[in-house]
Order: sequence, then C-alpha cells, then structure tokens
Amino acid sequence: RLCQALVSNKNTNLKSISASGHALPPQSLQLLGSSITKSNRITTLAIGDRNMGDDGVMALCLGLQEEESNDNCSCPLQELDLCWKNISIGGMNAIGETFANSTHLRKLNLSRNETITNDAMNAFVEAAKKMTTVVSSPLFPSLEYLDVSECSIGPAGVESLSKCLDIGATKRKTQLSLVISSNTIGPEGCRYISLLLCSPGREDVKLSSSLIASLSLSNCGVGDGGLDQLVSVAKERGGCCDGLKMLDLSSNGIGSRGAAVIGENLLYDKGCLNSLVELRLSANQLGSDGVVELTRGLGADDKGKSDGKKSSALRTLDLSNTNCGAEGASMALKCTSLSSLRLFNNKLGSEGFEAITPFLKGGHPSLVNLDLGGNNAKEDAVAGLLQALLHKEEDDCSTLRVLEIGGNEVGEEVESILKELERVRPELDIARDKPKVQQEMEQELQSFMQENKSN
Repeated sequence: RLCQALVSNKNTNLKSISASGHALPPQSLQLLGSSITKSNRITTLAIGDRNMGDDGVMALCLGLQEEESNDNCSCPLQELDLCWKNISIGGMNAIGETFANSTHLRKLNLSRNETITNDAMNAFVEAAKKMTTVVSSPLFPSLEYLDVSECSIGPAGVESLSKCLDIGATKRKTQLSLVISSNTIGPEGCRYISLLLCSPGREDVKLSSSLIASLSLSNCGVGDGGLDQLVSVAKERGGCCDGLKMLDLSSNGIGSRGAAVIGENLLYDKGCLNSLVELRLSANQLGSDGVVELTRGLGADDKGKSDGKKSSALRTLDLSNTNCGAEGASMALKCTSLSSLRLFNNKLGSEGFEAITPFLKGGHPSLVNLDLGGNNAKEDAVAGLLQALLHKEEDDCSTLRVLEIGGNEVGEEVESILKELERVRPELDIARDKPKVQQEMEQELQSFMQENKSN
C-alpha cells in the first residue's frame, strides 16, 4: 500500500520513511526502492532490521537504480541509514554502484555493521569507480556525512576509502564529516586518513584544503604513533590541514608525548592542526605533563601564565578522564582561547579545587561552559570555589554561563552560596547533585509511600 501511494503521485507531503527494525523480504525492498525512484519525493530512508543482509540491500539498491542511465543517478535519496543491517561484500558493492554518481546523497550511515571488513570496503570503492564515466570526477560528489563506526575496518579498508574520496578532490563542492570510531585502524590507518586532511587546494579558492571538516576517531588504537603519522604526512603535503574543525581522539591510548604533538600543531603560525575549533581527548591518560604541553599551543606557558593572545582557533576542549591533575587543570583554565572546557572525572579532589579556585575568582574571561563534575571534592572546597565566583567588579567581564559540579559533595553551606549566586550572577546556571540530607529525606519519603501502598 505504501508503494502504491508513492507512485500514485498523490503524495505531496511525505519526505521521510523511518522504519528501521522492521523485517522486510527482498522483493518488498526492491519494490520500495523502485517506488521511491519513480515518485521522486522521498529524501530520507531508514529501513530494514538486523537480518536485512546483503540480499535485502542488493534488492533495495536494484529498485533504486530503475530508470537511471549509466552516468546519472535519478534516485532522490539525500539521507540513507543502513545502520546494523549485517551488510558485507555484496551489499557494499550494491551501495557503491548505486550512489557513486549521485548528486543527491548527502548522508550515508553504515555504522554497526561488523561484517563490513576491509574486503567489503574495497568492494564498495571498486564498484563506485566502475560507475564513473569522467576521468578525475569525484565519487559520491555531494556526500557530506559518512559513518562507518563500529565495523571491522582496518588500515587496508581505510586506505581504500581514502583513495576513493581523494579522487577528484579538487572538484568537490563540500567538505565531509567522517566517523570511523571503534575500528582498529592504528597508526598505519592514520597515515591514509591524513591524505584526506591535507588534500590539494580546491578549484573554488573559498573552500579549504582539507576534504574533512569533522573527523571522529575515538577508540581506533591511534596512540602517540598515530599522531606522529597524521602530522608527518601533513607536513609532507604542505604542512597544514586548513578546514579541519572537529577532531575526536577519545579513548585512543594517547599519552603525554602525543599531547605534546597536538599542542605544537595547534599554533596559528606553524601548526598543521591550527584550524581546529573542537578537540576531544577524553579517556586518554595524558597526565599533568601532557596537558601542560598541550596548553602551550593554546596561549599558556609552562609556568601556567597566558600570553593574553588567542594563539589557536580552538574553542572547545574535552579533557575528561585524562588524569590532568591540578596543574593541568590550572593550565587549561589559563587558556583564553577556550569557550568550553570539560574537566570531568579527573580525580581533582579538594586539593585540585583549591588549586583552580584563583583562576575562577570573579568568573572567567572566556569560558562559557565549564564542567568540573565527578571530581569528588569535599564540600568546603566546593564552597570555596563558588565563593570566588561571588566576587564581582564594576567592570565585570565574566563570560561564564554554565558550571557543572555534580559528583562533588554538596551540603547546606554550598546551597547557601548558590542562593547568593542566583542574586549576584543570575546569568550563571550551576548544575549539581542534591544535598545528601535532601536525598536521604526523599529516600525515606519514597520508602514510607511504598509501605503505605503495600498496606
């Protein structure tokens, strides 16, 4: 009935079909694909369940390819979600063949397909190459977002993908957000990715030299060696990754040496990562020394002083669970380029809170969001930090608007200061846990109500 409605030309409002988790046989998927192409109205599709597999994907793609010529993809889909569909070589071959020349497809989600291996990725690339009729014409020319996270791709698969996306790179009109998280690509895979970060300049000089605008590599086994590869290839190809705005390197076994490499390359004047606006480094044991080295690229010297200049484009930095220590946290707070800083779960404790309190006296000159949650500081240290925020000069220039202190001890003293802060700094939103006494009272009330209900 849905397919009949699509081809009847009576549908003028339906643009999106979201039916993931629903089992459909191959013949139904082929009919749906054909109906989508004929109706020329559906732009977003999420379909099929875990058992869809290669047969289902090939059937869907066969339907989507109806009524198209070899050099023109008439399928109207702009967003296709095939997450967790048990796709392998056959399915990837069909997807590459169907969308290689699509000027419509902008988002493709292939995540959580553990059967997408290096061979499957190579099949995807080779199928796409066979569909192009113009030498050096970009494949997937309008693609803006590709997610292949939680698959089984290694260095060889990344090499195939990188070479595919690099074809006709100078003729691309858009940058790409690439998600490869939770694939074991290691340092070798980083070398191939770096080729995309430092592509030759575009024909349109207004576009950056990096094909990638956003790169997610969390849990990919990058390590310090992977950072060496990223930087060395960048320097070989001109020394800059202009246009790379977001880099996620969470959970990658990066240590203090890797942090130093990043810091050196955040600098405006010489760093190949100097266009980064957001950097995520959570769950890497950088240590205090590593964070100190990192912040040198953000305008702070090794004594914790800021040069007063924004020497980096970086605005958002996630240092959660990096064992940054009080010294590292203090250095990060001295960086006036940042507007958002996460120091969650760094075991700062009361001593750490006392160390960073002077840097928050009267608020902060650049930070808008600051996360100090999960650091197990005692109430007196939390109260001291909040008391420092109460200080307000006539020419107050604090930009701080959100402060998170959950996971630290809160009691009556802290609650009293928070009420005063509401009066002095009404613009500041402070997220915290409920006081222990209040929690105990609520638990007692819940127990009382449950007892009465059972009686």
